[in-house]
Amino acid sequence: MNWDREKIAAYYELSKPRLSAMAVIMVGLGYVLARRVLNEGFDWPRFFATALGTSLVGIGSAALNQWIEVARDAAMDRTKSRPLPSGRLERKSVLYFGYAASLGGVLLLLLFVNPVTAVLAAFTLFFYLAVYTPAKPLSSLATLIGAIPGAIPPLMGWTAGYGMIAWQGLFLFGILFLWQIPHFLAIAWMYKDDYALGDFAVLPVEDPEGSSTFQQAALYSLALLVISVLPTLRGMAGTLYFGGALFFGGMMLQKVWQLSRERSRARARGLFLVSILYLPAISILLVLDQIY
Repeated sequence: MNWDREKIAAYYELSKPRLSAMAVIMVGLGYVLARRVLNEGFDWPRFFATALGTSLVGIGSAALNQWIEVARDAAMDRTKSRPLPSGRLERKSVLYFGYAASLGGVLLLLLFVNPVTAVLAAFTLFFYLAVYTPAKPLSSLATLIGAIPGAIPPLMGWTAGYGMIAWQGLFLFGILFLWQIPHFLAIAWMYKDDYALGDFAVLPVEDPEGSSTFQQAALYSLALLVISVLPTLRGMAGTLYFGGALFFGGMMLQKVWQLSRERSRARARGLFLVSILYLPAISILLVLDQIY
């Protein structure tokens, strides 16, 4: 029984549940906004199918990514205790688990949601594993490449609720795409030595002084601030969201500026924590603006 618990715990860790939970939250945001635009009721069965399908695709991609990168994970202090490099799970079992979850998620979306959302899920899976993962040791541009599949969950929520891609869904995609860059650069600055050991070509490894790193963080944070207010300017949201987007976007820029002035792990963690706060904060404000 103890062995069973350990195995279940290892698969749970392999699945990266926090990332899956964040994806479901963003799917929910897109779905709620789509139903409000259509002025139709909340279709709970379709939403649950969307959330479950998205979770399975996320779990599958996480497992397959770790299967591919097991050697690099073993070289890094922050990842060497993961289920595969630590030997708690076998490679063949992880491969089958990843295939089953990924295929199950795409089929669930195809059968119980709609083909557009299923295609977006399949594209996300393919792009993450076949394009982003091989690019990670080659160039720091992989961060931008990886932000593309990372930004698709709210668009999937939108298409699940609306039936097709529309500009509102693309706004959500754009916000999440831009948010990922300063968020990841903060992580990469904190763990740049570890990423170097794992042979990952992240920007702080290529730019040890940080000049380009912080310029990029500032550029994308500013772009995020600009695009985040567009929903109000296009009538998708009101003043409550507008004020919140300006406030939290300003906080991101402030933390980037502080990090550029004091290039420390503590300042990078400050940016990371504010970025973690940013996403749920503006998501809640966007939904509240639709309700009230």
